Amino acid sequence: MMLIGNLIYLIMDTLPSGYRYAMAASRVLIGIGSRLQALFTPLGEEGVNLVFGWSLTMYKAPALLAAVINICGILLMYFAFDEKYAGLKEHDKSTPLPPADFIAVAICIVTRFTQLAVSTNIETLGSAYSMLMFDLSAPEAVSVNSISQAVQGIAAAVILLPFLFFDIGKRLKQRTVNIACILGFLTFHLITYPWDFGKYVTIHQQDSPAGGCDAHRFPWCSTMPKVDMWLYYASLCLVFEMTFAVSNVVLSTLFSKIIGPRRQGTMQGIFQMSGSVARMAEPVILNLVYSHFGPKGVWQVEIAQLAFTLLLWLVFLPRLVPLEKLPRKEESKQKEVA
Repeated sequence: MMLIGNLIYLIMDTLPSGYRYAMAASRVLIGIGSRLQALFTPLGEEGVNLVFGWSLTMYKAPALLAAVINICGILLMYFAFDEKYAGLKEHDKSTPLPPADFIAVAICIVTRFTQLAVSTNIETLGSAYSMLMFDLSAPEAVSVNSISQAVQGIAAAVILLPFLFFDIGKRLKQRTVNIACILGFLTFHLITYPWDFGKYVTIHQQDSPAGGCDAHRFPWCSTMPKVDMWLYYASLCLVFEMTFAVSNVVLSTLFSKIIGPRRQGTMQGIFQMSGSVARMAEPVILNLVYSHFGPKGVWQVEIAQLAFTLLLWLVFLPRLVPLEKLPRKEESKQKEVA
């Protein structure tokens, strides 16, 4: 589902009309894709025995489904995708565009990296965090997080409906909304930060199937405060997911406008690649941080990333504007002077 959603996003420029409907469909499919894991929870940890002694478990089934969908997507891209550039007319080539503002482009790319970094943090730590903080067993953690992701998908769809039916994207101040989204991510991390008051996490024995913290593996177990389960999941569904959904739309739109009305394949590729780099590097880095400092350390790293990104936006806000063509009179004057 996530692949199909991203494919729709990639071919959106080739559509003759209905861009907002394509964008909404893309975001909805991406939101639904990661929530399909809940469908495989009934398989359990033991799973169903298939051929050659291989079993299909609740952990293997989502990966298998994703692999099949990816293969189908590759085949569709190769055999069905016809690359055409809509909106770039031949006579526009005689009017050169000024180069895009490098600093504005770089800030959007850094913001995309941060956006996917914080999202990957939640996905990577999901079950382990739930078992640690809320004393859930492994199957319970998978089930609870799958339900949470389904609710997040619904919340994202609801928040994106106005973009689809009321076209509010044209009336939003995109720079202000992007700053508000960064503040939304910061708010989520501050609300769910394990502050030093209240109860501490449960410490269990080594190799225990129950939830809690394994003091034999992590020296910080005895000093790790608990986070309220309802507070965490309510913030995740209402604050984080809605912020992420809006950020996905407005950041991509602003980045496209900063580049200007030119072929954007390379720059959009770099923009998306920054998110992929975040998804690749962040789990490795945060795994080391988690092992030594626990959720506190991970949250501190994320808060620092978000604060740095917010600072970039505040300092360079005047430069984060859409690219504009020079009026033809000014262009002719510049040519005469040259």
